[in-house]
Amino acid sequence: MSYHSRLFAISLVVATTFTAPVFASDAKPFTTAKEIILLELLPPPPANVSAKMKAELGEILTIQVTRTPEMEARAKADAEENVWRYADVINNPKFTKENLPKFSAFFDRVVETEGAVVDPAKDVWKRPRPHLHSDLVKPVVPLSKSGSYPSGHTTVGTLMGIVLKRVAVNR
Repeated sequence: MSYHSRLFAISLVVATTFTAPVFASDAKPFTTAKEIILLELLPPPPANVSAKMKAELGEILTIQVTRTPEMEARAKADAEENVWRYADVINNPKFTKENLPKFSAFFDRVVETEGAVVDPAKDVWKRPRPHLHSDLVKPVVPLSKSGSYPSGHTTVGTLMGIVLKRVAVNR
């Protein structure tokens, strides 16, 4: 994980640690882009016509032609941003939304925080998603027209992983 990614993840953990209690009906973000300014923390994405972008597109196309049905199923499962995606690695039958309503509400706010922090930077950088950059890219998940950088899925997945690890260590 790069320095900037670690700094961003740490900022979100701090923001979620020192906030008011969570209520199921209150899925407001823990923090916003006013407190965590990604435009100051992260470098800009590569230019759309750069060698870096061409290399990334090449990687995506290679993965596309070599993906297995298992990889496709995992991509589809990963498309939904919620903590219950970790059930396969937590391996506890009690790890369900129904059994853990307060935990669920907390992570609803984590997901809202990701959007509140990441979306304003996406709006500024406007990096196109690969399928908008090239017609050769054929995603297996629902298409999005939002910017691809910074990655919301990477952000929320990292934050959830950090929080889940802290919960596990404290148990």
